[in-house]
Amino acid sequence: MGETKKKLLIFSACIIVVGLILALVGFSMGGKFTISKQDAGFKIVDNTDMIEKNEELSQFNSIEVDSKLGKIDIIKSNRYGIEVKYAKDEGDVNYSIEDGKLLVKQDKLQNSMFGNINFCIGSNCQESYLKIYVPGNVDLTNLNVKANSADFTMNDINVNEIYINCNYGDIISRNIVTNNLTLELNNGDIDLENIKSNNTILKSSYGDIKIRNSEFNILSNDMNNGDIEFENVKVENNNTINNEYGEITSNNLISNGLKVKSNNGDIDLDGEFKGITSLSSHYGDINFRTNISKDVYNYSASCNYGDINIDGDKFEKKVQNNGNNNTQNTIDATSNNGDINLDFK
Repeated sequence: MGETKKKLLIFSACIIVVGLILALVGFSMGGKFTISKQDAGFKIVDNTDMIEKNEELSQFNSIEVDSKLGKIDIIKSNRYGIEVKYAKDEGDVNYSIEDGKLLVKQDKLQNSMFGNINFCIGSNCQESYLKIYVPGNVDLTNLNVKANSADFTMNDINVNEIYINCNYGDIISRNIVTNNLTLELNNGDIDLENIKSNNTILKSSYGDIKIRNSEFNILSNDMNNGDIEFENVKVENNNTINNEYGEITSNNLISNGLKVKSNNGDIDLDGEFKGITSLSSHYGDINFRTNISKDVYNYSASCNYGDINIDGDKFEKKVQNNGNNNTQNTIDATSNNGDINLDFK
């Protein structure tokens, strides 16, 4: 029985290799197509298998999307409109406007743990996508997107409340003003720039987070595996950054109360830190640089295995300075296994 299985696996591998060789031969002769995994299995997709729709829409003030399309874009425009492209047997994409809300839903949503998988041969890749056009002078009340496997982009849009949930794919957003922002991503990167948000929640299982030139009143971040990077970012109150595996870095991070926790990875922060700043690392170094004078801080640092350096002065195990009773600025740094370096202006 074992020998039979082995022969079957070898035969299957040979068939796959032959198929790839034939595909490359076809490509070299000018062929262009996509191999797509859908509900029914793998199939070759070309233009004749695709459905395309492009339609002007009446006015709407909120958006709700539930789809498995490969790319979703919310685009600033001078009109209300929708553009969609997908394979015939991928599940029909239906859309309507009800009580001022644009509803987009795709039939036969993928239940496979892998979602849709596309292999493109040639430059004419048949990727499914959804594009929603919103006039630039319109402020949306809600944007709710649930995607199985898609890259999501949104630029230059004002939305009161944003919720994006994506299983596989990247989230890229620029120039957004919102009251509530929630991004939940299982596998992929989050890239944000010029964001103004009152209450922000970022959750990522596998992937990096980059935030630049942005302002948040309340920021809560929870990561499992990946790096998080801040550049020219201001956070005001009750901010928490948790990362299980990966580095946490900043350049010119301005905060008024910050709690940073890393299980396995370095914490490397540079900026202006007021209020209560708590830094905790189980395995990794803590490098902290603030452009505020040491005189306006109370601070403490402790580590089990590693060195402590305060403005170049070396300490062992623990150091504490509570000499300024009037200050509201405190730093508490703890590391189980790693060095702690605190540098002041």
